[in-house]
Amino acid sequence: MEIGHKLQYYRKLRGMSLRDVARNAHCSASFLSQVELERASPTLKSLEKICGALSTTVADFLRTHSPTAHPIIVSRDRSQYQVAMSWNSARLLHILAPEVQSSFTALLLVIDAFGNTPRRSALQSCKELATILKGNVKFDCGAESYVLETGDSIYFDQGMPHQWWSMSDGPAEVLMTNPNAFILFEQDEENVRWQIRSKRLGRKKKGPKDGGSPVE
Repeated sequence: MEIGHKLQYYRKLRGMSLRDVARNAHCSASFLSQVELERASPTLKSLEKICGALSTTVADFLRTHSPTAHPIIVSRDRSQYQVAMSWNSARLLHILAPEVQSSFTALLLVIDAFGNTPRRSALQSCKELATILKGNVKFDCGAESYVLETGDSIYFDQGMPHQWWSMSDGPAEVLMTNPNAFILFEQDEENVRWQIRSKRLGRKKKGPKDGGSPVE
């Protein structure tokens, strides 16, 4: 989808006229009309202002996949959810089907009775909203612990070491959402380790500048 078509899509999705967007983006409606008709291209600075007026980000606006044309119903049948990660007494499930392209993450954490997840943390800051759908849980984040009941929510940074515990005699369920595309912490760490190994191998192959034996 070209920039002009995307501009028109997001504008209509927000129920905004060209004048509305132009006023909030501090540009002319005629210019936006030319952009929608693919007769003009905005600069990056102009695009940032347009995206701000449309309450979206440049990254989301420029994504190659098409916007979702209609709502998608998610089944209540947990057996249909794809497993993202599994531990001894807990598992992460993808709520959206693999064919659904999404720019955010929606996961269901299921913890067995009195079970727990390992202590984990992301390599970088990433905000998450977790809502307890079923059961009572204890959430350790950094040096603090929080007891949460069904219906409670907690907003936290995944960059902090955290761990979930079920305090119920039945499975606990936690809905977890964040505005970033899904990637497992463990996969992220493995990618970083692979990059480090590749750099080391590259240095070995090049060797020192004086022509001596390569050293690590």
